[in-house]
Amino acid sequence: MKKSKFQRSTKEVSLSQIHPQFIEYLNEYALMHSLQNEDIRITDCFETSSTYKTFFGKQKVQYTVIGFSENFLFWSNIIPGRRTGMAAVKWNDILEVCNWENTIHGRMMEDSGVEIFGTIYNWVKRSRWGIFLGKDLAADKFRSLLRQRVGDKYKKGH
Repeated sequence: MKKSKFQRSTKEVSLSQIHPQFIEYLNEYALMHSLQNEDIRITDCFETSSTYKTFFGKQKVQYTVIGFSENFLFWSNIIPGRRTGMAAVKWNDILEVCNWENTIHGRMMEDSGVEIFGTIYNWVKRSRWGIFLGKDLAADKFRSLLRQRVGDKYKKGH
């Protein structure tokens, strides 16, 4: 099994601590998709720092910020110095969630997080994507909240 190059740490963040780039992307996403304020009102937010070493040994960090709203799960990979963006899925468009470690991909690459299967908002094709997390209490809370939202769609593995 291939070991991940990332050292991950997840923390829960208050609304006032949400990464400013996430807020910027959320507002842009809302405008682009004509979402209402209640759709983007974040109730719970988590940030995963993914630290890695470059080819020349320099340490870099990138972030995954995940926001829960009443109707959506939003996430963004934030890489300092680069413009990325945001994705979202409506809760009822999630068809399955598995812990990364229990998936086919997780058996090929050692990492931690969740794999979600469903339809990203305003896409027509179903897909699978990973949201990577640390191995800490905040990551456990994220999984618990996600499990509460999707119910029996949260599987042990596949």
